[in-house]
Amino acid sequence: MGAPSLDWVIAGGESGHGARPMHPDWARSIRDQCAAAGVEFFFKQHGEYREFDTGSPAVEVVDADSEHADSVLPLAIRPSWIDIHGRHFRRQHELPEGLPCRLIERVGKKAAGRLLDGVTHDAMPEVAR
Repeated sequence: MGAPSLDWVIAGGESGHGARPMHPDWARSIRDQCAAAGVEFFFKQHGEYREFDTGSPAVEVVDADSEHADSVLPLAIRPSWIDIHGRHFRRQHELPEGLPCRLIERVGKKAAGRLLDGVTHDAMPEVAR
């Protein structure tokens, strides 16, 4: 008997009052690992938070230490920051020195949606008969 394998991964952020933000790169990493391993990937939702929406059709990363961040911050809905370790910062002056943080906004589950880089990922494994 061979090693167990995965057929399907479902990923998504938390929603509701006490929801914690999910770093957008976590979902991208899982998606990419599934593609490399030939595993079906289903992205359920971002949760209450989303990466700051620049309005551009292309994904535009807004890192905390960029000049661009200062110009778009006033446009964000309930803005905050998240680092790759999942630490959440509500004020820009709290950001750790030298560790990239991403601008996110709390918009609610419906507005955050389930598109990941503009694509709906709703793959399911084949049902064995």
